[in-house]
Parts: sequence; structure tokens; C-alpha cells
Amino acid sequence: MYYGAIDESGSPGAAKGSEPEFVSLVLVLFKDKEAADEANEQVSRLKRELGKSRDYEFHAKDDNKQIKHAFLDLLNKLDFTFFFVYLRKTPSRRDATYTKLAAELVSKISSSKIRIKSIKMDNNNRLFECLRKQAKMNNVFLKCKQVKSHNYATVQIADYIVNIATRELSGKKVDPIWKQIKKSKRIK
Repeated sequence: MYYGAIDESGSPGAAKGSEPEFVSLVLVLFKDKEAADEANEQVSRLKRELGKSRDYEFHAKDDNKQIKHAFLDLLNKLDFTFFFVYLRKTPSRRDATYTKLAAELVSKISSSKIRIKSIKMDNNNRLFECLRKQAKMNNVFLKCKQVKSHNYATVQIADYIVNIATRELSGKKVDPIWKQIKKSKRIK
């Protein structure tokens, strides 16, 4: 049974600071609790190595180039896989966009036959409800819990993956390590 973490990038609307062209979603999967715990430990170790406090939150949009590179280098070494889904923004309703993203992710999970024990995600009530509804409609078991991302390294990993993948999708420059991560860990 897999353990997962979800994060999104961009807002379906025109929120200030939002990704202007895409709304995207990632589900990072660890093959078991031990792999998720190891990821948490490795992220804690990196915080210590970088002189950051235990409460420091790795965040792709806020970290400087050196921290981004160190975190991506760590991600390249960790044992996980991920699904990435995205949509181009439209002037449609916010919930409709989250519904489409959730439906696409649930479809990928269903067709992969992966069984997931639990998922943690950053607080986003609209997305949370869309995921629950899509999972129920498609008979896919998703035990999802909203959490504060600064307490969960796995959610911080999901944040990095979704933000870097979306930057690349938008044609922006990304760290070369990203291509290795994407090639070895992305589930199509």
C-alpha cells in the first residue's frame, strides 16, 4: 500500500501571484510507510545541513537557487514516484477546474491499479472536496487528510514537484536535476 502527498500549483482564477497559464496537481507516492518516513528523515537532515530550523518549510517558489538545487538533489535520491496532471486556465468556474484536475488524477490512479493507504495534502477545501467526490464516483479509495505543509516533508516534496513541473510546462528555466527526476520518477 502506497502513502501519498498532494499539492497544486496555480489558482483556477486570476489570483495575484498565481501561475498565469496553468493549474496543475501532483500526487507523490511512496511505496510504503518506511519510504515515506525515510523521506521525512532525509528532509530533516537537509534542513540541519543547511542551518535551517526544524520548522523551516521548503517551498519551491520561495527558496533561493542554492536551496532549490540542494532539495532537488535530495529528491533525485529519494525513493518515490509521482503523477502530474495539469490544465490550461479558462475563464470557467473555479470548482469546474478543480473537478477536472481531480477527475484526471483519479482516472490515472484507477487505471494504474495502485492502492493507496493514505494521502496528505495542504489545506485547500475546494480541491479536497473535488478529490473526494471524484474518488467516490469512480470507486477509488482515497483516504485524504488536509494538513499544514510545514509539518510534513512529503507535502513539501509534492510542492517542489508540482511547482518545478509547472515552471517547465510554462517554458521557464528549471534546474537540470529536474529532468533526471522527471525521467526516473514520473508515472505516465
